[in-house]
Amino acid sequence: MHIHILGKSNNLISLLLDAYYERFGGGNEVTLVMNQKVGDDPPYELEKLEAFKFNKIRSTAWDGNYQQLALGVIRVPTKTKVFKHFLKSHNIQEDDYFSLSHPKSIISREVEMGSGIFVGPGSIISPYVTIGNLVTIN
Repeated sequence: MHIHILGKSNNLISLLLDAYYERFGGGNEVTLVMNQKVGDDPPYELEKLEAFKFNKIRSTAWDGNYQQLALGVIRVPTKTKVFKHFLKSHNIQEDDYFSLSHPKSIISREVEMGSGIFVGPGSIISPYVTIGNLVTIN
């Protein structure tokens, strides 16, 4: 499976990939698609780093094709900026992002969730909660 992560927040990418690894195992390819300068710093610190093959590219070089798509920023102002950038440059809508919950989270079956949700480890979501699109719960 090839995962495309738009934007880069080291902490959120760590949590996303840890959850992805725990749910689906290793051997996945990850492309970090950046709307800003792509640096040489490591994308995150995670024990299972070798389980993923990484690419980093600028959004101007990205063809917009993806299998799994995640928004890799956690702060709301930055998330809004990155979302708007990729909406304008590649017409990526809120519904295009996949949702993922860490196996060490608890989510009631009575929860309504939008697209692009990430629920981090240790999170508990009670029944009858409605969560909109592109929300990070950590």
